[in-house]
Amino acid sequence: MLGKSFGIPFNDLTRIHAPLLGQFQSELSRIVEESNLVLGEDVDAFERELASAEDCRYAIGVNSGTSAIELALRAFGIGHDDEVITTAFTFVATCFAILQTGATPVLVDINRFSGLMDTDLIEAAITKKTKAVVFVTIHGRVEGIEEVQELCKERNIRFIIDAAQSHLGMHNLKSQTNYCDAATLSFYPGKNLGALGEGGAILTNALEVSQSIKLMRDWGASEKYNHIVWGGNFRLESIQAAFLRIKLRELRKWTIERQQIANTYNQELNSDVLMNALEVGASHVYHIYAIHTQKRDEMSAALREASIGFGLHYPKAIHQQAAYSEKVRVASSLDNAEWLSNSTLSLPIFPGQKSWEVKQVIEVVNHFGMVI
Repeated sequence: MLGKSFGIPFNDLTRIHAPLLGQFQSELSRIVEESNLVLGEDVDAFERELASAEDCRYAIGVNSGTSAIELALRAFGIGHDDEVITTAFTFVATCFAILQTGATPVLVDINRFSGLMDTDLIEAAITKKTKAVVFVTIHGRVEGIEEVQELCKERNIRFIIDAAQSHLGMHNLKSQTNYCDAATLSFYPGKNLGALGEGGAILTNALEVSQSIKLMRDWGASEKYNHIVWGGNFRLESIQAAFLRIKLRELRKWTIERQQIANTYNQELNSDVLMNALEVGASHVYHIYAIHTQKRDEMSAALREASIGFGLHYPKAIHQQAAYSEKVRVASSLDNAEWLSNSTLSLPIFPGQKSWEVKQVIEVVNHFGMVI
């Protein structure tokens, strides 16, 4: 489904990396000469710039988006015998991070035509053990977070946004970080802001949360060999921070380009395959452009025949995964999550995508719809 073997790739990182290669090489040479390889000034500078871009007070760089979720939960004291409500339709990392703290993921269903957690189902899933909600801005869609924020405040539980797919996400013209206790980012290479390797970050407006996470990411040590709290090796490497600083300067432009491609898809694709239009005030940064079809295998074959790359995000809901089915609590029927898992398909969308490539994707998808 991925890669250069397709005439139109699902994603092509070389189109954004090639123009930046000289800057990457310069930063690599500098860091090798300085031998400042972990944390340090490069990470500090990236954290300041990321916090500014995401309109929050603090950004803490860590080694992955998965670690970011775990450390955010731990910073709020969430652990053994606690429950954390989240979506059944997400990558397994969301639940893995919850389980790492000792807490139990509690799954609720989604809106089948947005992919987002159904906010009307959250309150019924709350028990005396509930300590947090982790809301996934799936595909890059930032919607419904104001309702979740209000509910979490009323019930005195923490609100964390798994924003791994929604870098620079907004709601009502305000950053997503304004609505939650913490938001977490992934810098996996294919993300809208991707490292040249692994990385992640926690965004927060709370000083004490920032300080706690900074301790935990580096073995819980206030100084070398003085370990005052639980912690581990969750550090962001200097070289990744340096590369990310270069790419962060391009992120807004790349986001606009993704939105322009998505707008063309929205206007020209057969409406039968489209996800719901955004609610007023919501935003979408289109890490993934998802459609739905009950003939997914046949559409996949048509795209393959046309040498068009595609993705499946995600072909199984969390409770359908053998490694997780016995480790989660199901709070409601998950029919919508199962339906979308069986019918979702992701089309190519990336900075540098050519207009003819977009038109070709539209032609193949629409032609498939006409012949079935």
